[in-house]
Amino acid sequence: MKNLLPLLLASVLCNLIVATHTARAQDTVVTYEGRVTSGGTNFTGAGQFKFVLVTSTNTSATATAIASLSGQFVTSYTVTGGGNGYTTPPVVTITGGGGSGASATATVGGGAVTAINPVSAGSGYTSPPLVTIAPPPDTTVYTTYWSNDGTGSAGSEPASSVSVPVANGLFTARLGDSAMANMTPLGAGLFAQPDLQLRIWFNDGVNGFAALNPPQPLTAAPYARNAANLSGTLPAAQVTGALPSANLSGTYGGVLTFTNAGNSFTGHGGGLTGLNAAQLTSGTVPDAALGNAWKLGGNAGTTPGTHFIGTTDDLALEFKVNGQRGLRIEPTVSGRPNIIGGSASNTVAQGVVGSTIAGGYRNDIGTTCDYSVIGGGRENNIATNSFRATIAGGSGNNIGTY
Repeated sequence: MKNLLPLLLASVLCNLIVATHTARAQDTVVTYEGRVTSGGTNFTGAGQFKFVLVTSTNTSATATAIASLSGQFVTSYTVTGGGNGYTTPPVVTITGGGGSGASATATVGGGAVTAINPVSAGSGYTSPPLVTIAPPPDTTVYTTYWSNDGTGSAGSEPASSVSVPVANGLFTARLGDSAMANMTPLGAGLFAQPDLQLRIWFNDGVNGFAALNPPQPLTAAPYARNAANLSGTLPAAQVTGALPSANLSGTYGGVLTFTNAGNSFTGHGGGLTGLNAAQLTSGTVPDAALGNAWKLGGNAGTTPGTHFIGTTDDLALEFKVNGQRGLRIEPTVSGRPNIIGGSASNTVAQGVVGSTIAGGYRNDIGTTCDYSVIGGGRENNIATNSFRATIAGGSGNNIGTY
């Protein structure tokens, strides 16, 4: 077992979405976005990651038992389910039944609770009390279906890692992108396996690899992509009337298309992927179906306060250019957001409200520095407790003590 390391891992975005196909049509690339911190600080640099897709089963089970009364006293117990995975006798708790004072201990054998032994009968019971047995340790068994380098089994750590850039704790990994070193493709057949989970190991270059727990469930998008992998031969002339979904089986040698203009598909479209927005129409009017979308050519008829670009949750909003962050808006509980422009290396400490970094590189506003401003420049710092401070720009300017 590894020693405890000063390494904190947190996955706050937990998004798994189908991004692109590789050169081979049967393979799929899945994008994973997450956050890592090292020693309590958002990590920045070349992070080393290892990934596996697994299914898991917790083989442990909690034991159950019932109590029996003799008069107003608890005199015996019957184990109704021994459970599984116990290595030491669990705590037994007696509650309810109108009385008090009853207590008992458990006996364990072969990983199961074999008996509940009375210690004190208590008194005043008018009905059998509830017997609660503490659960055993979690014993999870993994089955590996894919790893980034093709090694490992039973959910174990792969031998080789993938280098992924991390900026202020945030990273994006393209699982299955064979253009990356030590990254094997994701075969489309992989998603025929339900309930896949992603296990991740991270190395900050100092403390060695540590696992991110718990494993992250694979979201619906890769499975939706797999639904397109219908194969086999079914001549269109043989399809008449209503076709039950249970009959869509076998293999298809080519692409399945619906070209009859009389066909109609109802529903909210929540499971549709790969749509071309330019082809969306409402009746005969192109783009009318996009009335509730923001368009590259601009929108008309918007209502301020009702229509907006942004979010409705408490996560930060970022704008990027050339794939790099250019602006970040961080919400606060007070409703006075922090605005951070320029390089992703610019930071405002957690808990600060109403502060702004307009641009520049490696500029920092510390804790308890509400309503402070750094106009730009490089490596300018407003230190802790410098309330309402301002640095216009320049390089290496400091307010407060570091």
